[in-house]
Amino acid sequence: MPDYLLMPDDTARALLMERFAAEPRLARFAPDRVLVLGHPALERSVAAIAARTPGQSRALLASHGLGHGPVAGLFLDPVALDDGYGYDAASVLDFVAAWMAGNRPGMAVLVKPHPRQTDFHPGDLAPFSARGIRAVAATGPFEPLAAAVSEVWGMTSLVLVAAHKAGRPIVSFQPGRTALGREQSNPYIEPWVIT
Repeated sequence: MPDYLLMPDDTARALLMERFAAEPRLARFAPDRVLVLGHPALERSVAAIAARTPGQSRALLASHGLGHGPVAGLFLDPVALDDGYGYDAASVLDFVAAWMAGNRPGMAVLVKPHPRQTDFHPGDLAPFSARGIRAVAATGPFEPLAAAVSEVWGMTSLVLVAAHKAGRPIVSFQPGRTALGREQSNPYIEPWVIT
């Protein structure tokens, strides 16, 4: 074991200590050797979301042709079915489109692929158009988008944690989640997971 373990915040530290307590060989690790360091990138993202003005947000949505009515932002993760989580980006797009039809009628969606999703194309938005839902693909940094939309949606990424810490409403979509998917999910977003 290392001399010290560094955690991003008290919640992460408490979760780690719970896991250590459940593992006999780790239970002896001294709690005073688990330190809270912070998460500078997350903290910068939270500040960037909070710093956006309503005027900037309206202008950003208008630049995507979404200036009127409620808009959700769906931030995708580069998850494949063979990762074993029970879902992938395509199944999440289909699930969210069906869910929106019954739960968010009249809401549009701004879809932001993960930067590693280089194969994303406009045809991937077909589940939304098939249900009469306006969907637009977005690029660029996530913070301005997260500040501009009515709700921030995603799978398990830190985008959801940053949005939540910035006071934005969030939803995590993990349809068909397996035990591995549950284990890999971010504990901060569990109260807002839809499976």
